[in-house]
Amino acid sequence: MMATIIKGMNAMLYLDLQNGGELLKDMLTFQALPEFLQQHPRFAGQTLLYFYSPVRPTVICGHFQNVYREVDLSYLRAHEIALVRRNSGGGAVYVDAGDLTYVYIAPAGADKNAQLKQYLQPILAALRELGIDAQMTGRNDLTYRGRKFSGMSFAKVGKQMSYGGTLMFDVDTATASHVLTPSPAKLANRGIHSVRQRVINLKPYLKQAGFTVKDLQAAILRQVARVNDLQTTQLTSTEWAAVQTLAQQKYGQPSWIYGHNRTPYYVDAYFPGVGNFGIGFAVQAQRLSQVSLVGDLLTFDQSQATALEKALSGVPLAVDPIKAVLQQGGLATALAPSAPAVLAAKMVAALAHEN
Repeated sequence: MMATIIKGMNAMLYLDLQNGGELLKDMLTFQALPEFLQQHPRFAGQTLLYFYSPVRPTVICGHFQNVYREVDLSYLRAHEIALVRRNSGGGAVYVDAGDLTYVYIAPAGADKNAQLKQYLQPILAALRELGIDAQMTGRNDLTYRGRKFSGMSFAKVGKQMSYGGTLMFDVDTATASHVLTPSPAKLANRGIHSVRQRVINLKPYLKQAGFTVKDLQAAILRQVARVNDLQTTQLTSTEWAAVQTLAQQKYGQPSWIYGHNRTPYYVDAYFPGVGNFGIGFAVQAQRLSQVSLVGDLLTFDQSQATALEKALSGVPLAVDPIKAVLQQGGLATALAPSAPAVLAAKMVAALAHEN
């Protein structure tokens, strides 16, 4: 817990979760907490930071992902691994007690990527002090020796943005490789055959004997305190109860975790540097219906995705009108210039193959 306050810098609250009690054993709590903080008047307009390490091995899927494609559910159940879905986009991750997750809550800025880079700097600085020269690569990854140990995702609720990421300190990579089933195209783009080949734990590269996840958290907090007026706060018992209610009523529902948007048709494509993007849909009277966007979708926020789903509904099942809507929806910028044409062609072909 930080007690030192450095004056003349940006104000930031460190949210100490130690008084959360039994709720900290439930991964649903940590999926609900960002949304609660983003909506609560006490924290409006403020910047917060908190950390947690999972008690139970868990797979966390991104907001828009299809769990049936991203997770080996048989393996997950056989090994008693929990499954939850977060509110932010990005890809599925496996976490356990060897993970340290960090979350920033801050007023939404015009440039999400600039804010993301800003919040990653204390982490990179802490690792450099520990002898690990980590790098930020791609849109949202932290890597060491060319392998990933952290990814970040974000979600906007009201006027507040959440930025969260995992730090692989001593995670069971063998289990991660078994339970996560990313598309072969995503792995092939990186020249690898499994999740295990792509990721790396930090602990083996630390020279400090007995260094723990808590020590890593403290090292990052020291770096944050150097550039911010850092003050500590905690949630009240009433606030924790509200978090628990949100966790149970939204994040604990099977329809949220597994999705309720399974559709008769589904097409997808992998876009290097971005990830998978898929579109589920039905067809009524030769027009699109029940449209749902699926995938990593780190470059989209929920309002953009919802708007595009609505815009596609009712569009004639033909390449040109679908392509035009996808173009207007920003896919050429968010994914790749070719994305609207590629996805439109696949959607029309999905029905042609059926006939």
